[in-house]
Amino acid sequence: MHNALVIHALTVGGAQNRTLAVANGLAERGHRVDLVVAVHGTPNEARLDPRIRLVPLSPRRSTTVGSGLRRITDLMSAIPALVSYLNSAAPHVLLGMANHVAPIAAFAHALSAKPGATALVLRASNHITHSPDLGSSLRRLHLQPFWRRAHHIIAVSRSVADSLVSGLGIPASRITVLPSPILPPDLASRAAGDPGHPWLHSRNPARPVIVGLGRFVHQKGFDVLLNAFALVHRERPCRLLLFGDGPQRGALEARIRQLGLEDAVSLPGVTPNPYAVLSRADLFVLPSRWEGLPAVLVEALAFGCPVVAADCPGGVAEVLEGGAGALVPPGDAAALADAMARTLAQPPDRQTLQQAIRPYHTGPAVTAYETWLMSYLEQRAAPLVALAT
Repeated sequence: MHNALVIHALTVGGAQNRTLAVANGLAERGHRVDLVVAVHGTPNEARLDPRIRLVPLSPRRSTTVGSGLRRITDLMSAIPALVSYLNSAAPHVLLGMANHVAPIAAFAHALSAKPGATALVLRASNHITHSPDLGSSLRRLHLQPFWRRAHHIIAVSRSVADSLVSGLGIPASRITVLPSPILPPDLASRAAGDPGHPWLHSRNPARPVIVGLGRFVHQKGFDVLLNAFALVHRERPCRLLLFGDGPQRGALEARIRQLGLEDAVSLPGVTPNPYAVLSRADLFVLPSRWEGLPAVLVEALAFGCPVVAADCPGGVAEVLEGGAGALVPPGDAAALADAMARTLAQPPDRQTLQQAIRPYHTGPAVTAYETWLMSYLEQRAAPLVALAT
């Protein structure tokens, strides 16, 4: 297969890590892979398999995530170059790897000289009806044609697939749910690294460390977690580490001061090694308001770390099927605090947690992508072969 995977840039993030894993995995299996980016120059590019061709659509270089407006500008300005690439390279599949690239992938595909030569497959990486890309009915109507134009859609969870059907009217027959390649084969060696914070260097059962990890944005619900932690902290000594960064950092810091938790809560910034963090945490909490399929939840379970999560739209409940973690209503600080306290008092069996995430190991997940892509391309080619004969 000749696969073209398109993403804004290989910056930090779940969709970016999944893009790397799929690209590298397909290249290792002997397929031709082009990784198409709107901007380039990020450190993650060094992690690409040398057999992959990196295709920058503009000369602009960027090493950071940047603002949402900057990303939209980058993607819109890259459309002519993406059309030119499709005309010259004619890959078998153009695979848009995240929600934010769906519109430009679909638009460029429509403008290409032979749109029928390349299959347009879009990967829905986040819940559609709760995504900020579709925050209103008007914007949903604007984006609906792009998703409808896809020959097929890969959803990261059943919940995301359902949101495509109910929110955009996409026929269920044009959607396939595939497991995300989240857990690398060198998981244990990565976890052995420095966790980056003194609270994690040695465990203290009398003062457990609770961890949250993600972008500091409304979606992730860290404001709810702070309120819940304050309730838990009143009843027992504990600490909270929030790894990440984003536009809500100032508001979170102000809330920590209001709650008088300066000595019990730390915001160390973005961690370069979440595996080392999660392997040493006493409890991981995911307070999100919506998700697609939260990789960090899978990563926590891989180390047998007890988890408490908001039962939000997205794949959270699917990951925790079978009692792998406590679920609470999203936005309910009191319920979250109660579940956190109960889980700290009586942690679940670690082997049970680790068994829940077998499908998300990189090897099996990439194999699922490869098998589905090859089967889909064979189905597309069958009518053409029959016509030729």
